[in-house]
Amino acid sequence: YGTLTFDEYSAVIDFLNSNTNTKLISNPRILATDNQEAYISVGTTFPIPKITRGVGGQGDVVTFEYRDVNIALRVTAHVSDNETITLFVNPEVEEVIGQVRAGGNSAPITSKRSVETVVTLKNNETMVIGGLIRENTIETVSKVWLLGDIPLIGNLFRHKTKTKKQTDLLIFITPRLVTGS
Repeated sequence: YGTLTFDEYSAVIDFLNSNTNTKLISNPRILATDNQEAYISVGTTFPIPKITRGVGGQGDVVTFEYRDVNIALRVTAHVSDNETITLFVNPEVEEVIGQVRAGGNSAPITSKRSVETVVTLKNNETMVIGGLIRENTIETVSKVWLLGDIPLIGNLFRHKTKTKKQTDLLIFITPRLVTGS
C-alpha cells in the first residue's frame, strides 16, 4: 500500500483515466464511529440448487441455497489525540470465474482475493491498496460457417486465439474527520 495527498491522488486518477484502460467500479462513502467497524459490500447473490432425494427416488425436492459473490470492504478507524487516523482495512474481492454443471444443475466457481492491513494517515490523506491482481485467458474460436462443424475435417476451417487479460484492482481510501459542530 501507499499514501497520497489529495493533489497526488487527483494526478494519479487523471493519469489512469487518460493513459490506461481504467474503469471506476464504485465510489462509495461510509461514515464510521471511532473504533467501530464499517462495512460496505457490492455484489450479486447466486442461487445454488440443492436436491433432497425422496424415498425410493420418488418425489425429489429441489431447494436453493444462496451465495453472495461481491466486493466488500471492512474498515475500523481509530482517531488519535494528534488527529491522525489509524485504519484497520480488509478488502475482499470475490468473482465468478466459471460454472460447474452436474445433472442439469449448475453452481458458480469463484475466486477470492483479500488483504488485511493497518495504516496511520492524516486527515484527508489517501491510501492506496494494490496487488489484487487477476489474470485470465480468453479463448476465441473463429470458424467458417458449417464447414467448421464437420467432424474430423472441421479443424481445418477453425482458428483458435488465446488472449491473456490482467486486472489490477486499486482501492483508494481517504479518511475525513467529521466533528460534532
